[in-house]
Amino acid sequence: MNKDINMADYCKNKDLLAEVIKSKKEGRTKQLESYFILMTKHIATKFQFNCDDDRKDSIQDALIALLLRWQGFDETKYTNAFAYYTEIIKRSYVMSYNK
Repeated sequence: MNKDINMADYCKNKDLLAEVIKSKKEGRTKQLESYFILMTKHIATKFQFNCDDDRKDSIQDALIALLLRWQGFDETKYTNAFAYYTEIIKRSYVMSYNK
């Protein structure tokens, strides 16, 4: 486990969902950005990278993907924001690896 990630601080779906709803009303919040950073760093521990630079590049690619697509989650139809954003991150890592 990466020492930078404190699992006590890791986001829960209900907190992430509430922050997404708040951000859609008020504009993207710092807390939502913090959740995205925690998620990308945590999920990066599940992948193998050739070097640390590749890992960092993949994390940055995933963050950019999240920041571009975060409003695409439809909270009126779905409640699992965590799964939605996790899938964006995982697909971003795969695309980054394939580059």
